[in-house]
Amino acid sequence: MIITNFNNAIPKIYDQQRSDNPKVYARYFIDNSDWEWLILEYSKLQRLFFGLILPENKLTYFTIEELQKVELDYGVKVELDSNFKITELKEKIDERVAWNK
Repeated sequence: MIITNFNNAIPKIYDQQRSDNPKVYARYFIDNSDWEWLILEYSKLQRLFFGLILPENKLTYFTIEELQKVELDYGVKVELDSNFKITELKEKIDERVAWNK
């Protein structure tokens, strides 16, 4: 089950669209893989995220149901990083680039 109890900590969809330096508020990942979903915005009503999907390097919208489908289709567990600290998106991208060198 995908955890989504963020207590309104994540900005609503479009709240960061004009930001020069958006922040990442949550991170989902698959253990022992390079797959991550970095969450920038969230709509509780639509159960919709906006974020960066790695390793696709794609800023896009995705739903909780799509994360659950990854679990069902591939037999893996998508986990919420409970130790994640709010970070600038640029910093996460820089980390990823350094890690792949």
